[in-house]
Parts: sequence; C-alpha cells; structure tokens
Amino acid sequence: IKKHQEMCMTLSKIALPILIIIMNTACIPQTNRPSTTINQPSIIIHDVSKEDISNLLIEGKLQQGWKLDSSSNYGIVFIRNIDNFAARATYGSKYNRTPAARITYNMINVSGGVKIIVKSEMVTNPNSPYEKSRDFTSTWGEDAQEELERIKVIAERK
Repeated sequence: IKKHQEMCMTLSKIALPILIIIMNTACIPQTNRPSTTINQPSIIIHDVSKEDISNLLIEGKLQQGWKLDSSSNYGIVFIRNIDNFAARATYGSKYNRTPAARITYNMINVSGGVKIIVKSEMVTNPNSPYEKSRDFTSTWGEDAQEELERIKVIAERK
C-alpha cells in the first residue's frame, strides 16, 4: 500500500503541472498581433471628441460586465475579475486567488479626430501593493481591434 501511495504522489506531482499548462492554453485564446504600426490595437475616429468616445466606451464596457477603474481626459481603464480555474491556477496568488483583466484605452487628439490605443493586461493581486501585471495585448489584441472598428462605425454615424 505504501508503494502505491508513493507512486500516486509522484504521478500527481507530474500530472498537475501538465494539466495546468493544458488548461491554460485551452482557456486563453491565442491570436496574432493586430496589424498596426505599434503592434497595439489602435484607430483614428474622425469628427468626434474624446468625451463622445469616452461615453461610448463606458456605456459598452459596463454593459459587458466591466467595472470602470479610472478615467481622465487622456484615457479610461476598465477591470474585470477572471474567475475560472485556469486563470486562478496560473495568475492567482496566495494573497488574492482571483486575477483580473484590465483594459486601458488611451485617447489622443489628432488632426480631425481622436486616436485610441488599447493595452490589455492580466493582473495578479489587482489594486494592492503586491499588484503585478502581464501584457496581454498580443493575446487579446484582435478582439480589441474589432471592438475599435465597431466603435468607429457607431461614432462616425452620429
């Protein structure tokens, strides 16, 4: 019985990391980087103000379950807890087991409109002194670029 227990313990030590890696790669979509000049999702929306863009972003993200983390004249930050096993196992910590996704929309006035640049992050220990973030822009960038295209259509229609 003792040898059987030792064998089970050895197998579990090997199988658990492999299972975590498999679940992590299965749960987080792997996409190509968006084809922008700075390798971040970005767009220029013509004939609108930063306030118009801010209102569209805030309304849309709140409807999707995101929380407004901060807002200024130059950007908006949204955050949402990622509460699934793979995220907890990979990005959780002893201090806070639930990591968060953070999306930052930086807005810059350009000739005839507003340029928006998006940065996505996975955050461990969000809003704490132990916070660490990992850039996920390349992973979630394609979705962010599609969202910017939809916002442009809505904003320029008004």
